[in-house]
Amino acid sequence: MEVLHYGTQALFSANVLNYALSLLVMELMQELMDAKSASNEGVKANRLMYEIMEYVRLNSGIGLTVQEVARQFCYNPDYLSTTFRRVTGEPLLSYIHKMQIASAKRLLLESSLQVRQIAFSVGFRDEKHFMKIFKEYEKLTPSQYRNAFAKVSLSNK
Repeated sequence: MEVLHYGTQALFSANVLNYALSLLVMELMQELMDAKSASNEGVKANRLMYEIMEYVRLNSGIGLTVQEVARQFCYNPDYLSTTFRRVTGEPLLSYIHKMQIASAKRLLLESSLQVRQIAFSVGFRDEKHFMKIFKEYEKLTPSQYRNAFAKVSLSNK
């Protein structure tokens, strides 16, 4: 079996081989730099999403909207929503609602506030909308949740 070695054949000069090798190395370096750049963009996006999630968690009781969050972070609402979904796997509005519902669940179990008062205190401007969103996430109305879990919560104390 004859092994071909381009460096020993007269078909290609040393300059052509060096040029080809240089092109190959440059292409590999470009791929590496592109991957590094994409990785840095991913890190920046993850950091931004963490900051947004923390902002929403801390301010969910003031009735946040996607537009208000986008304004706070100086982004277009559509761009921010798309990026948030790409990074976290869920829509920004859904995350806002989850934080509001988590606060509402705590208030339902730890206070004697009326559902209407709880709706307003966790940032909803409309009690019916709150009840609709609560049922969508918890599969129970706020009153059903309170009745079902308040007894469990009391027995655990």
